[in-house]
Amino acid sequence: MHKERALKSQSKHLVSVYVQDGPGVSIRIALVFARRGYNIESFVGSETNKPGFSLVNIVASGDQEVLHQIINQLNRLVNVLEAREIDPKQTLQRELVLFKVNVDAEQRPEAVMIAQAAGCEIIEVLPEYISLQCVGTSEKIDGVVRIFSDFGIRELMRTGKVFLSR
Repeated sequence: MHKERALKSQSKHLVSVYVQDGPGVSIRIALVFARRGYNIESFVGSETNKPGFSLVNIVASGDQEVLHQIINQLNRLVNVLEAREIDPKQTLQRELVLFKVNVDAEQRPEAVMIAQAAGCEIIEVLPEYISLQCVGTSEKIDGVVRIFSDFGIRELMRTGKVFLSR
């Protein structure tokens, strides 16, 4: 029963952290999560339209009460201007995946057709594989990866979630 309750309290959370750029900002943010036993599933940071400022998007799993403590600690860090949890229902979310799919000349037309139907962009075509790019929700990316796993994925890299509040 206690284990079941603990599993229910462990859920995914989206955290947005607006920071002033500076050395070590990312590591200080990550350490706040680590000290509280939170698993970071995705950590994406990028400069904003204001020079010298960045937005860090974090997807993490853990207890809601602990997350509240994490956000309070993040808001006390020197370079952090604002840290807040974002409601997933109130966001625009995207992820990008680049991957290489094993295909020979015979398989290539089928792979290209699937890529086009899935909204993937063909980046490179070589005799032994094709390189693809796909952008969409995490669910879409998961589906595309599943489809192409039948061909054999040679290499794959995902960006992690990028999100904005609506």
